[in-house]
Amino acid sequence: MTKQLEIEEESGYRVDLLKGKTTDDVAFHFGSNVTLDNTSLAVTGVATPLRIQDTYGLALNLRRPELEQNQTQRTQPVSSSFLKQLNPAGCLMPEEISSALGQTLVLTVWYTEQKRFIPWKLLQNRQELRQLADECLRAFIPDQIPCPHFNQEGELFGSPIFEYGVPSQPEKYCHILVWIFLEAEASDKLIDYYSNFINLFCYRNKVIRAYQLNRQVYQVIKDQYQNIEQYFDSTFKHWPASQRLSQAELNKFKEDIKSVSQRALDYSRLLRDLYHYRLTITINAENYKRELRDISGKLPQDDLSFLETFFNRPLAKVFF
Repeated sequence: MTKQLEIEEESGYRVDLLKGKTTDDVAFHFGSNVTLDNTSLAVTGVATPLRIQDTYGLALNLRRPELEQNQTQRTQPVSSSFLKQLNPAGCLMPEEISSALGQTLVLTVWYTEQKRFIPWKLLQNRQELRQLADECLRAFIPDQIPCPHFNQEGELFGSPIFEYGVPSQPEKYCHILVWIFLEAEASDKLIDYYSNFINLFCYRNKVIRAYQLNRQVYQVIKDQYQNIEQYFDSTFKHWPASQRLSQAELNKFKEDIKSVSQRALDYSRLLRDLYHYRLTITINAENYKRELRDISGKLPQDDLSFLETFFNRPLAKVFF
């Protein structure tokens, strides 16, 4: 796709920004072909620019269409190596996207039709599914880029889902979900609640980015405090308390006081930043929970515990 998306701003909390959008369609549709094993394969895409409160984002969906270009035959299954064609040279990786708030990549794959009804919760079958998820992840990410660490596995809408990327390891953090569809329910509900998932990922990434910045500022504050303490010890403990200062000593004392004032100002700014990031975490954590309650209210019979672990695991004690 070489076309530049045109957007137009509107007022509102959540706004679809594509210029020329209609009530029924707020996305830009495009298509292309990739080559796999000397075979040309059609790929379709949907790009949806949007704003959620003060955050601008892009929801991008790339997929194999369900029907071939003649619109009569179903597309044939492809191997996991097809995923490599969707991410040439790692163009979708965080290093290339350079998003200020991070991103979430969701790889959805259908299990082979012959195996869709296996008792996948048995240990042996779960291990096989985990291997498939690892295989899909490695196929999607170029060989020269290390894969993010495995974080957790679970179930969502009746199908297994695997999460990679650990928020407490900020160095080159990359959040990827591999969702293996065993039945149509998972695919259908992802489509039906697509906008809710986009909201969830937005709030999640804002929490994690604020947490990472919070930790950076906290470390700077810790170092600054030690420096200030050492400065006070080395500067003022030798000043005589009971005798008059010479003019030279008085002038130096004034300079030291000025330095203390500047250090105090810098320190207070760091404390302000720390508070700001904590507030951002709190606000977007509540937004995440609200969005999850909205999905749960519409799907009361569904188990959403996989999505709830974001604020229920031990790391959440730092977040919330």
